[in-house]
Amino acid sequence: MKKLLFLLIIGGAFASGYWVGQNPDEAKHLFREYSGEVVEKTIGLQESMALRREYLGAKERLVEAKGYFLDREYKKAAYELDETLDYLQGMVEANSDVISEDAVEEVMVQVRGVQRQLEEGRGVSRQTWDSMQRNLDDLLP
Repeated sequence: MKKLLFLLIIGGAFASGYWVGQNPDEAKHLFREYSGEVVEKTIGLQESMALRREYLGAKERLVEAKGYFLDREYKKAAYELDETLDYLQGMVEANSDVISEDAVEEVMVQVRGVQRQLEEGRGVSRQTWDSMQRNLDDLLP
């Protein structure tokens, strides 16, 4: 079985080499086309990874802020919300077709409102925190 598989691989390599030798222009065209597709997919993957990295940073900071809020450390919670805004701004700057900038802006407005309340020393309801987390979770499909 191993010998048959080895012969098939060698035969396939020989046949593809023979085809490239007989049709060099067509082979070059196909290789350029495939390499262009690979580059496009790689760039798209990099953009998607950057967007997800910013999303995870925002999510982490929002959860940290909620933790500080529950511990009644409003200044630390407000600081974490400021960090959340930085990550959300990074999502906007990622210019991805995956998310809507308007949806990110809505979450940013909500975060700024809560941050303002915390800086004033006022409390925020748990429903508001849960709503912010749901809205953030809804940003990515």
